[in-house]
Amino acid sequence: MSSIFGKKPVPASVTTEILARASKKGLEWSAKRFPWIELTSLCDKCSDDYTVLSSLKKVTSYYESANFRPKPVVTEVRVIKQGELGTTRKAVISLTAYTDQQLRDLQNCYFIPGMGCRVEWGWSLDATSLKPPPATLGNRSLTDAVAICAINTKAATNTHYSGIQGIVANFSYNLTRDNAWECSIEVIAASEGLGGSKVNEYSCDCGREYTNEENEDTKKVVDKKSGLYTFFKDIYDNYFIAFVKYFPGIAAASQGGTLFIGQFNLNAPQKSETGKEETSFWEDITPNWLNTPDATDAFISWGTLEAAINSMSLPSEGGQYTMGSLSSGNMELTYHPSLESTDPRVCIVPGTTYANIIAKPLGSNAPSAIDGNRVILSKILLNCNMLMAELAAVESGNGTIKTYLTNVLRKVNDACGSLWEFEVVSGTEDCLNPSKYPKLQIVDTKVYEAATAFELPALAIGDNKSVLRDMKLEMKMTDSMKTQALYSNGVQQSSTTDSGGNCGQAGFKGFGLAVAGTFNSLSIKKASKPPVCLCEGAAPNEKKPSISELFENLGDGVSDTTASACRSAIMEAYGKSVKAGDDKHCKGMIMPFDFNFTLDGIGGFAFGQIVSSDRIPERLREALDWQVTSVEHSITPNDWTTTVSSVCRYK
Repeated sequence: MSSIFGKKPVPASVTTEILARASKKGLEWSAKRFPWIELTSLCDKCSDDYTVLSSLKKVTSYYESANFRPKPVVTEVRVIKQGELGTTRKAVISLTAYTDQQLRDLQNCYFIPGMGCRVEWGWSLDATSLKPPPATLGNRSLTDAVAICAINTKAATNTHYSGIQGIVANFSYNLTRDNAWECSIEVIAASEGLGGSKVNEYSCDCGREYTNEENEDTKKVVDKKSGLYTFFKDIYDNYFIAFVKYFPGIAAASQGGTLFIGQFNLNAPQKSETGKEETSFWEDITPNWLNTPDATDAFISWGTLEAAINSMSLPSEGGQYTMGSLSSGNMELTYHPSLESTDPRVCIVPGTTYANIIAKPLGSNAPSAIDGNRVILSKILLNCNMLMAELAAVESGNGTIKTYLTNVLRKVNDACGSLWEFEVVSGTEDCLNPSKYPKLQIVDTKVYEAATAFELPALAIGDNKSVLRDMKLEMKMTDSMKTQALYSNGVQQSSTTDSGGNCGQAGFKGFGLAVAGTFNSLSIKKASKPPVCLCEGAAPNEKKPSISELFENLGDGVSDTTASACRSAIMEAYGKSVKAGDDKHCKGMIMPFDFNFTLDGIGGFAFGQIVSSDRIPERLREALDWQVTSVEHSITPNDWTTTVSSVCRYK
């Protein structure tokens, strides 16, 4: 499975529509179009009068006969963020009620936390005069999964239609000076419910025995834990018995990742399931110079963790994932020749140079996680002690799957020298296959393959052209880049590779609009004489240990000190190339130009797509791509706009 950040062009339906708007058809379209909004309550207690609030619905009267006050209306829909699925993650819907009775009636329809709600919107026609597909209106019988599939299927080919179905999260009322109620409801899309699901919400009560450590009582007590925690605990107690017990169910819930359960021997103190270090009787009486405690820790692959969460933590009906599944498959991560895990108490990366030095396998070896010039995420091995500790911490906090995954990934990335940039994102949805509902994926944002960018015809900017409302190109230097620019005088700091190559005087590459030239800055001048050290008894310079020596020390004894030393060494190695004179730091910094634009409302833009514009300066277009990071919509009874934000990347 390739990265979700890989090749992702703008859909043909979007490019066709935008080019049509930029042609003569756009003038006719801008004169005929009008936006529409339809809001549907999925509550069976809702009055028929308010089940659907629609700007398209035919009514016999727009006023209430009793007091001639207007009926409730939807005044605005703001979609704050849109996921890769095509379904939005959060929408804020503004309503106006003109009487207290209307407010009470609306409360039974829309102001109930957790209640289902559907909102759809679009233009009356597209630039080719095609009318939008019919809305689902007041159909309450559709399940979340079916409704989301229906909305996404229509939105995939109809750029003048979009919508979401989700649950009400927050709401508010505001009484105006005109004696009307301005109301707001926040709807969280159902597709985001996967990441927000509780990591232990859908588990059975499983009792297991463990030793109470809060006091020195060794009595066995029974505690009820979630199914996922119990899975880790059973592997911790006896990985082979747990393998036989759990593997069939885990394999059935796997979405293509590598499955592995096993044990490794670490030269470190044994830890209990709560993370407390334990020492045996023999270790207590053994002289210090012979005291080499060995821990036998259980490990599972990342693919096994995902399958276990799918099996034990996600809601399912008849074996089908109604809210989606966690599925990274054989997702590829950034690779570096110096890659190692510096802390086997967190993870092991099988196939690296020193993996078998710091962790010796007991039983069958794990498959290598290194595949050519990529690392396979599902084959990285995770220490079950760490997984239990992180799970216990998350369960005492907000308890969501996304938080748990993020915390575990942060520990894995830190143990491996922060080589990766992990994101938990929504994956591709196949509405035609009920066993493949929305997926949550782990991706490395550094794994990127260039795709052909769609260039917006920005020459047609203006209210009468209906292509772009606004376009902004903004450079956003980080603090470290500002410091480099201030003191470097256009030259980056030199660095030496492992083979003795020197960076020399590589420039601070600006990707600016002007032609490169000579300039002066506040570059620090080197002193003619170095400062004199006046202290007595200065220690002589010691030879810096090699990476090999550091990892041999880690194999002899795993501790915070040895793990930290190895982590510092590989982080330094990540900044250098194996080829002499080819230090990647010498190639100049990228200047982060963010490209954001607002169009007349349109559906079809999604996370990860590559965009550009013919109005971006040529030097920037030749060097950079812009990848969509968020899509926002704003819909009123009179207008619909779409704002697309992106981040720049090297081509």
